[in-house]
Amino acid sequence: MKLKIHKDVVKEYPHLRIGVVVANDVENKPEGSEVEELKRSAERRLRSGKWGIENILEHPYIAAWRETYRSFGVKPKDYMPTAESIIRRVLKGNSLPKISTVVDAYLAVELDHFLPIGGYDLDLVDGDILLRFSDGGENFTPLGGGHKATKAGEVVYSDDSRVLTVRWNYLDSDETKITLDTKNFVLCIEAADPAIPDGALESATSALHNALQLVCPGRYSSFVANVQNAQEWDLQ
Repeated sequence: MKLKIHKDVVKEYPHLRIGVVVANDVENKPEGSEVEELKRSAERRLRSGKWGIENILEHPYIAAWRETYRSFGVKPKDYMPTAESIIRRVLKGNSLPKISTVVDAYLAVELDHFLPIGGYDLDLVDGDILLRFSDGGENFTPLGGGHKATKAGEVVYSDDSRVLTVRWNYLDSDETKITLDTKNFVLCIEAADPAIPDGALESATSALHNALQLVCPGRYSSFVANVQNAQEWDLQ
């Protein structure tokens, strides 16, 4: 199984890099003291830091992802980039949701690094994972069920048979989501704009790798995929 980036995406986003963490033989859990402390600590750091509701749009990574959404025709005020959404939730006084150890851990890392994270159960993915532009009208099953159609020109992840995520990282498919039954998964941290430096992405990828090893033991590997060096990478 591979992660692939379509040549048209490479052409449009020549600075694209993706931090990748691959996990095998994990035992996802509904909760645990380690992940709860990870979440609470991340919430405290965010609320005590320099960024608040009044100035969050000035954060360079938030601004960069808003601009990336606009570049493929999505208005951030209508579809807020995923990292910004979860950060705003916590800044307003709400806690991170309780979903599972794996998901809770990566949401905590999002709070610390201001970069979007999402992923898939590898045992439910059909073939390779491809980041590409959609021609529009492709069927998509969002988290929670139901049916939606993609818009022409939006960036999506897909496998050999379906769309996995719409609007780049806005909403994942219900069909390949990480659940308590997940044993093998991949998580991606994305940076499409050069305003997000390599070091920030590398730091976030390392933090995610370490956090997952702490709260959900298994076999992990990680790397940063850079489209200036290649357009496909092994996930096994």
